[in-house]
Amino acid sequence: TIAVDYEKQVKKDSKLEFGAKSIIQKQSTLFKASGQTDDQSELIFLDSRSNDFEFREQIHAVYGTFGTKIEVLGIKAGLRSE
Repeated sequence: TIAVDYEKQVKKDSKLEFGAKSIIQKQSTLFKASGQTDDQSELIFLDSRSNDFEFREQIHAVYGTFGTKIEVLGIKAGLRSE
């Protein structure tokens, strides 16, 4: 995971904010199934019921917001994309 945030005071009561975040994951799971023979004398590997599962995920996001204060009212507007 990598994240970067930036804030800039524009005026006394106004502020710009920008940021980005990336999440990159990789997981691997190996499942081996086994069973007994018909006469139950030995344990055998069952290739047809086994698998090697690999999962990859990449999430990238950026955002920007602008906030200001008008008298007693605070306003904040922003945009985010993933």
